[in-house]
Amino acid sequence: MNITRTMTLTVTKGEGTTTRVIASTDSVDRMGDVVEQEWNLDHYKANPVILQNHDYRSPVVGRATEISLVRGAEGSSLEMQIEWDTDPSNPDGQRIASQFERGFMSAVSVGFRPGKVTARADLPEDHKHYGAKGYILSANELLEVSAVPVPANAEALAKGLESTPALSADDVRAILRAELAD
Repeated sequence: MNITRTMTLTVTKGEGTTTRVIASTDSVDRMGDVVEQEWNLDHYKANPVILQNHDYRSPVVGRATEISLVRGAEGSSLEMQIEWDTDPSNPDGQRIASQFERGFMSAVSVGFRPGKVTARADLPEDHKHYGAKGYILSANELLEVSAVPVPANAEALAKGLESTPALSADDVRAILRAELAD
């Protein structure tokens, strides 16, 4: 079955500009790795920084104001609300917030330390994450989240993704026949 995804960016203005994001999922990423959604968030919650491009020397561009682990039928995810630092003293924060607001950027990436690393090739062949390359990263400690132009995890995007099954040509014909018959 084909899946079509429509992205709708959620930006709220008021005290500051905020964006709800999916920061991480347990899907296979572009490097062939799977980041298990087993997070130690204690230290991150004490300093919930949003950086740009994992550059620890650049100014902080925002902070996470809500952080949650979401468990669903199709997998798990780490989700958060980001408040962007749009103060005039932070032109980087203003630029990143503006790019998210206008849709020029929509991706984030997690900076973390895995507690356990398992080669996917070492998993049983019937395991859902078995693969010739990559690792399963688990018992993870979240260090930071960054606004990035291209994330390792293709699902780490501004919130509002909806998965809906794509219709085949036969499905469309059947729907049209049913509509015409009524």
